[in-house]
Amino acid sequence: MTALRHRLQHLPAPVVDAGLAVALAVANTIGIRVALAPGARPDALAYACGLIIAALALARRRWPLAVLLASAATLQLYVANYTSTYRAIPLSVALATAWAAGHRRWSLLIAAWFVIAPLAYALSPLSQDTRTPLTLLGDAMSNAAMFAAVLVLGEAVRSRQALDREHRLLLAEQERCCPPRSPPASKPARR
Repeated sequence: MTALRHRLQHLPAPVVDAGLAVALAVANTIGIRVALAPGARPDALAYACGLIIAALALARRRWPLAVLLASAATLQLYVANYTSTYRAIPLSVALATAWAAGHRRWSLLIAAWFVIAPLAYALSPLSQDTRTPLTLLGDAMSNAAMFAAVLVLGEAVRSRQALDREHRLLLAEQERCCPPRSPPASKPARR
């Protein structure tokens, strides 16, 4: 194991969470800035929504479901007023954390909402969107793929945590039933 990898594995949780929050804030800001779809021009409220979602990532370990729900509500406020091509990026940290913490139904429900609702709205008579059905389907599929990737990441984290717990239990059981033996005393060499 390299020294860098060892140091990264032993970073304090608040440092990791702060790094994720900063990375998410940057990704959200870029996503807001380069949104190509028609709609309201981003203003301070748009950027505030992106930064709120990023700031919520700081509380993800303690309250994963609350962070997911608050992030989803903030993102819904954003998409109701502004354009957004990719919805999985702002929710990525909260969604993967909630999944890893065991909140799979909520994670699936929120991911499905942000994939199906925009498609249903775009196909409804209320929509002023003039994109072709094939383009709409393409957007829905790319969003679905991104959400699926985030959920798979959450499952990988959950599985790794479960494996680590099992490994620690196995080591503790071995320590209890089979304490390490001292090495055998060496016999003097015969001449």
